[in-house]
Amino acid sequence: MAIQPANNTPTNQLLFVSFSVPISIDVVYEFFKHINRLSDFCSLSLVSHQFNRLICSDAFPFWQPLLISRFPSSFQSIPHTLPPKLLYKHLKCTENNMRDGIFHKTTLIGQPGDVRNLCLKNNTLVSSSRDRTIKIWDIESGKLLHSMNGHQEFISCLEIKDSKIVSGSRDNTIKVWDLEKGTLLYSLEDHQDWVTCLKIKDNMIVSGSLDHTIKLWDLESGKLLESLQGDQRDITQLKIDNDTLFSGSTNNTVMTWDLKSRKPICSLSNIMSRFEFFEVKDNLLICLSNHIIRIYDFETGEPLHCLDKHESTIRALEIKDNMLISASADGTIKIWDLQSGSELHSLDTNPSYPVQIQVKDNLLIAGMKNGSITIWDLQSGKQLNTFEVHPGGFSASLKVENGKIISGSTDGTIAVLDFNANARPA
Repeated sequence: MAIQPANNTPTNQLLFVSFSVPISIDVVYEFFKHINRLSDFCSLSLVSHQFNRLICSDAFPFWQPLLISRFPSSFQSIPHTLPPKLLYKHLKCTENNMRDGIFHKTTLIGQPGDVRNLCLKNNTLVSSSRDRTIKIWDIESGKLLHSMNGHQEFISCLEIKDSKIVSGSRDNTIKVWDLEKGTLLYSLEDHQDWVTCLKIKDNMIVSGSLDHTIKLWDLESGKLLESLQGDQRDITQLKIDNDTLFSGSTNNTVMTWDLKSRKPICSLSNIMSRFEFFEVKDNLLICLSNHIIRIYDFETGEPLHCLDKHESTIRALEIKDNMLISASADGTIKIWDLQSGSELHSLDTNPSYPVQIQVKDNLLIAGMKNGSITIWDLQSGKQLNTFEVHPGGFSASLKVENGKIISGSTDGTIAVLDFNANARPA
């Protein structure tokens, strides 16, 4: 074994070591346990033929941790049909295309009114708008496969589970549809007021309504399993974390429920004046009201931080690891440290302001009021690209999945920007 002199070698760089004889696989793996960057793997592949063969093998066990570290969102959401090494190459190519602005655009036309809900399963896109219809599209060809009518009022929420579409509406009903055939399977009509939100947990639909109740339904049969009612009024938001359900209400209360026992766990009331939105991260409750964000300890209800540096209405919130991202009509996106409440970055979005945001791995994507979509590097705060997408409207819904940015517009169109490796330039 020979070791090159380490004169002037920075402490954050690998020392180049060459091996003239094969070494134990356990020793080789010990090297790899201490690195998590692709550049370091590439450096180690030059050490010896043994290292090179191991790293280039699909059986190399450290590709998966590297994928999770580098592409946490994409790796969790896409089907793993490729070997880990090729999957890394594919995801890296897609990210580079987003950074460089290389994509193919398809515009889907035929959904009158604001496109407020988007769901994607493989190559099938489901959308709904103010015209009370649900449409199913082949996202690769842009072909409209089915258009479903049935709701009598605005569709407020939409979910996909396996081969079923579940929609909730202001007509007080929940409808379950066949994804492949585009036909109505059954209608759930036990709510007495608008269905404002719904989630699917395993084989169970969880719905919230302005009738002050949360209802649990069996997805296969449509049977009502339970009706939950606590010290809340209009239910406006639901979130599920494992077997815990969080419900937000217009009486400034967030309740938690055990989905197994179907019993309330606790209630946090009088949080802040009429909050419009909440998020839960670990033991933190994040609540939004107009241009102010407050962070609470969920167990004690103790207020921890007040984030009040925005000067106008906050239009969207996202959480990425230990960062909170807020997008405001004041023309800024602010990135905060969740634990300390300190501001990490403030991104200037002028000449427009963000109305929708999504985080994908290390990128921040925003749908802007002027109809464009802008991408930033989340770590550095650098603006990478801006694309003119909706000349006649702006993003009413935004989804980033499978290497695609999908934006439903107020002008009734849906723009699909495909950044995958085989995408043709715009």
